[in-house]
Amino acid sequence: MRTWTSTGLAAALAVLVCAGCSSPTPDRTVPAPTGPELSASTPATSPSPPPGSGLRLPSVSPITPSAPAGAPSTVPPPPTAPTAATTDFADPVAVTRAWMTQWCASDYRQPRNNNIERATVFSTTAGKTADLRAGDSEASYRAVVEQQLSTRCDRITAEIIPEAPRGEGQVYVRATAHRTLLAADAAVQTEQVLTTRAVLRQPDGRWLVDVHVEAG
Repeated sequence: MRTWTSTGLAAALAVLVCAGCSSPTPDRTVPAPTGPELSASTPATSPSPPPGSGLRLPSVSPITPSAPAGAPSTVPPPPTAPTAATTDFADPVAVTRAWMTQWCASDYRQPRNNNIERATVFSTTAGKTADLRAGDSEASYRAVVEQQLSTRCDRITAEIIPEAPRGEGQVYVRATAHRTLLAADAAVQTEQVLTTRAVLRQPDGRWLVDVHVEAG
């Protein structure tokens, strides 16, 4: 399942904005660690695994991205500033949905990897670190600014994966969104985005979104 970062967006829209172009270039996924499979015996209160720790979930039914259908007629609005006070941190699904709302959308007028920084309200330190590693470099960010590339998201969903191991302090949540790609604020294409995340309960009882996990 592919996901998109601003780096991939720059490559995709460099093709899409050309005359006669019809399909986006797939982006690299958020790097998922490789290593031994995660078993159901993982302690429920295991600490946030560091990026590259080798998490892999059992195979689950994937969501197939929708086929490109041309520029959308309606562009979703940009997300409002994240507000912890309006999010139920006792609910891992609600936290993941709030995180996805911030992480999914980007704007060339904002600082580099601003989407990841906004989502920090709802993420662990390990999750943020891994996302920044997979995000824009200085060079790719310059390309985003030069081409005036942005993304907007709606139809955001989150659900706990029933097939995955879970415990009192750890669940796995699949988050999806419908993302609109823009160049110079003009809608170019739409796509479906999916990421599977470990979500961990902190010592203070809050659930926070952790690293991306591959299913397979």
